[in-house]
Amino acid sequence: MDQSIKIEREVQKAVMEFPEVQMMVSKIGRTELANDPQEPNESDSVAMLHPIETWTTASTMAELKERVRERLAQVPGANFLISQPIQQRVDELISGYAQR
Repeated sequence: MDQSIKIEREVQKAVMEFPEVQMMVSKIGRTELANDPQEPNESDSVAMLHPIETWTTASTMAELKERVRERLAQVPGANFLISQPIQQRVDELISGYAQR
C-alpha cells in the first residue's frame, strides 16, 4: 500500500504539470461490493480540465491524452489507462477486470 500511495502521488504531480488540468483526485483500493474487480492496491485518478479554449499544451483531447501518456511513462511503477470515468466502469463490469 505504501508503494501504491507513493506512485499515485507521483502520478498526480506529473498530471498537474499540465496547465489544462484544474484539479485531480484519486482513490486507492476498492469498495466492499462484489462487482468491483479492482485490486486493493490499485488507484483511480480523475482529472478535471479547464475549458478547451484555454488550453496551451494541446488543442484537442487526443493530443492532450498523448502528452499525458508520454509524461506518465516517466513515472516508475505506474501502469495507467486514460479513459472517461463512466466508460472505465462499464469496461470493467463487462470484462470483469480492472484495466490499468
